[in-house]
Amino acid sequence: MYISPDYSGYRLEARQQQTASNITDTDGLPKDDMIVLTRSVLAVLLVLSTTVCGARLYVRYFIVKSFGIDDVMVIVALILCVGFAVLGLCISHVGVGVHLWNVPPEDLVVYFKIYYAAICSYVYVALAVKTSLLVFLMRVFPGAMLHKCAKCIIIFLCVFTVGTEFATTFSCNPVQAGWDKSIVDANCWSIDVLYNIVVFQGIVMSLSDVVILLLPMWDLWKLKLPTRKRLQLMIMFGLGMLATIVSIIRLSTAVASTKDTSDFTYTSARALLMMNVEFHVGLITGSLPSLRLLPGFRVLFASWTGDHSTKGYSGRISGNGDGSAMRNGAGSRANDMKLGRMPKSPYGDIISVLALHTSNRLRSIIIYCIIIRTLWARSLLSPYRALNTKRAGERREQDRFKSTDHRPSLVPHPFPTQLSSCDM
Repeated sequence: MYISPDYSGYRLEARQQQTASNITDTDGLPKDDMIVLTRSVLAVLLVLSTTVCGARLYVRYFIVKSFGIDDVMVIVALILCVGFAVLGLCISHVGVGVHLWNVPPEDLVVYFKIYYAAICSYVYVALAVKTSLLVFLMRVFPGAMLHKCAKCIIIFLCVFTVGTEFATTFSCNPVQAGWDKSIVDANCWSIDVLYNIVVFQGIVMSLSDVVILLLPMWDLWKLKLPTRKRLQLMIMFGLGMLATIVSIIRLSTAVASTKDTSDFTYTSARALLMMNVEFHVGLITGSLPSLRLLPGFRVLFASWTGDHSTKGYSGRISGNGDGSAMRNGAGSRANDMKLGRMPKSPYGDIISVLALHTSNRLRSIIIYCIIIRTLWARSLLSPYRALNTKRAGERREQDRFKSTDHRPSLVPHPFPTQLSSCDM
């Protein structure tokens, strides 16, 4: 992050440099600018982050049908990132990316106002992006240690954001001097103090990115999966390394922008670009694992991981001490979900062995074949089962009849119904 020092004498210093160099006009000074580059990068970042986050929200709401707090945080972070990028596009019309001696005085007044709004909102955008990543990790990994660490990081970032915001907002007395450089009797922090604040903020932000990056790696390594797949999952969740690298680069540009007092409108463009790249890369890398469920990305993920299943790792990933793992929830594979609840049959042990030692596609084919074979066998045996049931019933009746006493009675019947041959 970069913080606005007292720029009241900057434009005068530039004019003095021109006079000292016996330059009566600005024709001899550099004319190049970064306006086109700044606007192009911001536009590309807006399109990419909006598309990826929109696809992630579509998958979560319409395919997985499980919309969590991490998705809400992604929406909040995306809105703040878009707003910050819009500030960058607005300030590119009033001086950012242009050499100071080529900026009209009326544009410079607007520049300081937008600049002040941008530096005050930076910490909130960073907090939203990092919180969305941490909440996402808490949903995917149910480990108690990871949840405790993530909650501690969120609390620390909230406290850090509030403290940094106060330091940024009240860097001048009166506060209006932060954007109104016409106030000549304002008391603002010196360049050295602002430089130390920028370095401290940059180090904390970079370290938080590294901690968030390493947070899920231990849980991923404990999964009972082949080493190749574990490494592939670690790489997938480790794409946030890009945001960490950008954060370190952004720190160097912010320091350069803070120290520059002669051409700050030009050097601040690099810091502005790297801030936006840091935010949008964090959003994109945090949303990529959810895109596995999209039809267009299934082939891409399958070709890279060798996993040809139709479901993605949108559910939770859990593991215990012995390294066993199980994926459950709305995003786990259908055959993995139903495998544990399959009714007992003579093929239960075979299915369990197949689930551990075969690939996903082969496992599904074999399981389906076994189920079809079982149903087919039952349909063929149903007439024989009915006959056996009938015979069993007849045998039960015979046994019951034999167990009853059917010997003739010694008392003659009082009403003989049939005459014997002797009576006739």
